[in-house]
Amino acid sequence: MAKAAGVSVKTASRVLNNQQTVRSYLRARVEQAIADLNYAPSMAARQLASQRSYIIGLIVPRAGVGYLPRLISTLSVVCREMGFQLITEAVENGDKMDAFARKTHFAFRPDAIILSPRYADDPDLLTRFEAEGIPLVRLSGSDESYGTVLHIPDAPGAADMTRHLIGLGHRRIGLIAMPPVNRTARERYQGYIEALTEAGIAVDPDLVVYGDYSYQSGGEAITRLMALSERPTAVFATSDTMATGAQAQAQRLGFRVPEDVAIAGYDDSPVARACFPPITSISFPLTDIARAAAQLAITGECAPLPNRREVIARGSTTGDRQPSEDPYGF
Repeated sequence: MAKAAGVSVKTASRVLNNQQTVRSYLRARVEQAIADLNYAPSMAARQLASQRSYIIGLIVPRAGVGYLPRLISTLSVVCREMGFQLITEAVENGDKMDAFARKTHFAFRPDAIILSPRYADDPDLLTRFEAEGIPLVRLSGSDESYGTVLHIPDAPGAADMTRHLIGLGHRRIGLIAMPPVNRTARERYQGYIEALTEAGIAVDPDLVVYGDYSYQSGGEAITRLMALSERPTAVFATSDTMATGAQAQAQRLGFRVPEDVAIAGYDDSPVARACFPPITSISFPLTDIARAAAQLAITGECAPLPNRREVIARGSTTGDRQPSEDPYGF
């Protein structure tokens, strides 16, 4: 291939390994030779020559929906573009320590592992991978402890969603929060409190109910909130999965959405768009997050994340009865 491109083997290797130190005209010649020769590198040969696996691991919750399918899909594409393969381990708390257990040849040991926010601060996983010397990228993890943290600011989005509900005239706004065991959960709670405080609305602890990320817990939470003597007129669930459970249960209980209770979520996931009415949610730059996580795992560096958040207002808060277009589009 190097001969066909008229370059050195070293230059061809740099192009194949996505190194940015190759002049553009030389890169174009190598890329043309790759196309002409229909060349594909041998993964086995790369692994043997470099003592690396060219595999990036990702650990996510087994029951995860919401944004996780989009995260996995985008990470897979980005890793492939950079010459790596993404392998996903979907785990529950009981079997989390089996993820990427060192039971195979070194070629299948990941070069780095990305921990989704649910597991970013899990002390057992952090201790284990530190002992094994596997680099970690922790999405929204706390700054201390092992690994590299990719901070994803969630408080601004939660504040914006709470402001959206306040702007619609709501003053009793319930919160279905995630357990405050990781940074994502704490920041989304913080954003809710911040927006209420700036609007001069007292924080009522009775209006804060915790779910466990699941659809079922969203339904259980809305049942508790709507049983209050002074029930909320709006409920913000800090994940779309819990929001969809809350909306379905509210309607089963005979409440109209949004006339009796407005429902909002977070993640702008397909599950929220496919409901009726479609659920108002927070959109955030998931593609940029996935690219940054992959770059951190592979190179140890990444560009700063753009702080883009947007309230996507839909029928669950506005009363618009039009279904979402392309609800399953990523």
